[in-house]
Amino acid sequence: MSFVVQRLGYKSLTLNRNCGRANGAVRSLHLSGQGTAIQWGKSPLPSRPGGILADPEHIAIVKSGPNAISRWRELTFWVPNENPIVYSLNYSLGDRSTGETFEQEFVHGRAKLDLSGGYLSGIKLPRADLAHDDLSRADLTACDLRQARLAGTNLQMAHISRSNLSHCDLTLASMAGCSLIRSDLSSSTLQQAYMAGTDLSYSNLHFANLQGANLAGANLSHADLSWTNLTGANLRGATLTSTSLTLADLTGADLRGATLNGANLESAVLMNALMGFTRVLNCDLSQAIGLEAARHTGPSTFGLDTIARSGGRIPAVFLESAGVASPLLAAQEAMLGVSRTFPTVLIVGSKEDERLATKLSDELVSAQIPAWSIAADDEEGIQSGAILVEQTPQFDCLVLLCTETSLESPQSSRYLAQLAGAHQGGTGQLTVALACCEAFYVRDDHLCTTLREGRALDFRGWEDSGAFEQALPGLISLLSSRRY
Repeated sequence: MSFVVQRLGYKSLTLNRNCGRANGAVRSLHLSGQGTAIQWGKSPLPSRPGGILADPEHIAIVKSGPNAISRWRELTFWVPNENPIVYSLNYSLGDRSTGETFEQEFVHGRAKLDLSGGYLSGIKLPRADLAHDDLSRADLTACDLRQARLAGTNLQMAHISRSNLSHCDLTLASMAGCSLIRSDLSSSTLQQAYMAGTDLSYSNLHFANLQGANLAGANLSHADLSWTNLTGANLRGATLTSTSLTLADLTGADLRGATLNGANLESAVLMNALMGFTRVLNCDLSQAIGLEAARHTGPSTFGLDTIARSGGRIPAVFLESAGVASPLLAAQEAMLGVSRTFPTVLIVGSKEDERLATKLSDELVSAQIPAWSIAADDEEGIQSGAILVEQTPQFDCLVLLCTETSLESPQSSRYLAQLAGAHQGGTGQLTVALACCEAFYVRDDHLCTTLREGRALDFRGWEDSGAFEQALPGLISLLSSRRY
């Protein structure tokens, strides 16, 4: 390691070097001279525009792996003392006395790796020690950082999508604006981490410790937060659409201004949770724990779908404290004892299946099951925005029309395969395949095989009114029955 001494107002400067080295570390460095100030620092590097580009030396070290990082830590164990303390020592023997002063030029320290703005996509750094280093704006897409030490690390605006950070220590990490889409953070420690505005959509936070973390304005849509410790977490203005909060501990969490749309709150603990202007839409609150002890600083919004899905089992004191009108409390009581559900259903087929889709939709609406339909191969409707396929995950149930036309159409069969794959991934969305032709049972391709392994109902011969009326009750019963 090299250091420079900058002379400020010196008439003369003598540099005496007595540099014994052990493991490459400077052990002593003595200066003498006259002047007013000396500034210490590392050897100057070429200027970096905007100050956001990584140190090339540090990038090379990190790309060499965790062992290279550990060796670099050993070599930089001694750092210049920025605030030296002058010590005086006096000797006396009889009538003679002398004295000397000394100061510690180097101290034990921890040099930081400057990786800001660096390109490290796909790097493998399991169990690496990157604590307190600067990785702001770095590209860490698809990285392996399992069990890495990232406590106090600066990860602001970093791109860490599709990465493995399971069992990591991210205590007090600064992660504002960080992108963690589809990343694995299961069993990681993120206590007191600053994650305001972080995008955690579709990420896995199963068993993670987020106690006291700041998640204000974070996007947690479709994230798995089951068994997660969120006690005292700041979730103000956060988006939790289709988020799994099963058995999550939200004791004392701040949910003011947050949006919970279709979130799974089964056995979630909400003791002393802070609510106000919170939007709770299409959620089942009947199995949430501690709603009576939640605190309210203002009114909150509860959708009628939340009242219906909860089956009248939301504590009245909770709704009253949230500003719900008394007549609606009476309406909730009317739901008690109702053994069925009223799910939202999306029927997916091809353009040629319009007659069947319309017939099914009318029958389901008559059975008090709201239903809509889309044609997956209607390219004009999709491109014009009339059909929004990205809203498909928001429905409670999907009914897939497996007709000859939908199975043969490249667009519709591809979309049906996508929905079938999502169902296998455990999204919690009920998917029912209607076998409307012989090909569904004969074909041995991946699509038909996957659909046959799931819930499938025989609707062959649906053109005949008798066959249709015979098969319909099974579909209505499956869609409206409670599944817990």
